[in-house]
Amino acid sequence: ITLSIKWYIYDIDVIDYYGKIKKDIEDKSTFMKATFSYGDIKYKKDYEITVLKYTDIERLENEIVNFELPRIFDETYTLPNTTKDKDIKISWESSHPNIINENGVVSLKNELTDVIVTLNLTLGNESLKKEFKMSGYKSQEIISPSQQTVVHTKNEFEKGILIDLSFDED
Repeated sequence: ITLSIKWYIYDIDVIDYYGKIKKDIEDKSTFMKATFSYGDIKYKKDYEITVLKYTDIERLENEIVNFELPRIFDETYTLPNTTKDKDIKISWESSHPNIINENGVVSLKNELTDVIVTLNLTLGNESLKKEFKMSGYKSQEIISPSQQTVVHTKNEFEKGILIDLSFDED
């Protein structure tokens, strides 16, 4: 004879059909019913359970793990100032504050510039940081070959490539 336990879950927003617990930013309570069977004997018992909310550090980790920035940007780009979790505060540090300031505003010159920006996320008394290496260039219009110049277009940077073209007059 084998003892078996079957569970009935009352709220699948707290625990799904596969038994996976679903945390949230608030504690959640629900009931589960267990049916214990041993041969012909059955016993049913209700249990109240509370799934505790994410801790502040868990919320920060969930946010930072998928946070991405473009590798290449132009003068129209601004660093994000919000996250999906609206309670998390965001701030920036930059290796070149004259190129990208602490508010995420970009001020580019004509030369290609590498910048390391540090994302700072804060929630309550917890904080996490993540660094990104970015390259910025002031976009220009395409100039005709007779003007003998190096050409850079915004679309080339969005694709993540840099093309330099030089032209000589014949």
